[in-house]
Amino acid sequence: MTLTHVFSTRRVGSFTRASGRRATLVSIPSVRVVGGGLATKASHNGNNSNSNSNSTDANNGDGSNHNNSNNDGVRRSALRALVASIATIGVAAQSRTAVAAPESTSVDWANLSDEEWQKQLGGPGALSYRVLRKAATEPPFTSPLNKEYSPGTFVCAGCGSSLFDSSAKFNSGTGWPSFTQALPGAVDESEDRSIVFMPRTEVSCHTCHGHLGHVFPDGPAPTGLRYCMNGAALVFVKGAIP
Repeated sequence: MTLTHVFSTRRVGSFTRASGRRATLVSIPSVRVVGGGLATKASHNGNNSNSNSNSTDANNGDGSNHNNSNNDGVRRSALRALVASIATIGVAAQSRTAVAAPESTSVDWANLSDEEWQKQLGGPGALSYRVLRKAATEPPFTSPLNKEYSPGTFVCAGCGSSLFDSSAKFNSGTGWPSFTQALPGAVDESEDRSIVFMPRTEVSCHTCHGHLGHVFPDGPAPTGLRYCMNGAALVFVKGAIP
């Protein structure tokens, strides 16, 4: 006798995994095994499974009846096909969930409005806002970062971009956190003539264009530069940043 398995599936709902991704619950309402005019039906609705071991649906086209052993064999074949189908669909659903793209959380830091920056940095009176967005200078010897020499990274207080490695920090005696160099591509430099008789080179965050301080050619080896930064424009993160 030749057995043919006919499967049907449908989507009955969804749930949210602990990871935050959604997965689909799939039900297999029926598996029908057909062979030589004999048909036996097993159903599965996601909550219970009914199997009537005593029932027989005997109709071979000429009115003859099959014995119980034949019916048991057919039922076992149907149940094996049902279990295999559930396992296959479960693996496929898991694979689709694993490759789901996360939602984007990127921010266009270079184009935030002044109002958005005030909210980001604590209001118009906050020192970080006045330094980063209005190019103010904090009083010397007031920032706790001036004496911070632990291993780690100094990042922008506005957007969080990495700016200086702690290994480049030195004590300049000026009262402002000072560094011999910035991380590659982390800062931009431009001419500053806000003081007419003393042109300087302004240093700003490459990502959000926030004002950080100035760089002078009077630093120690190996660069001979002194990146004189406002502590209010920085946040120190201990340890390596991945």
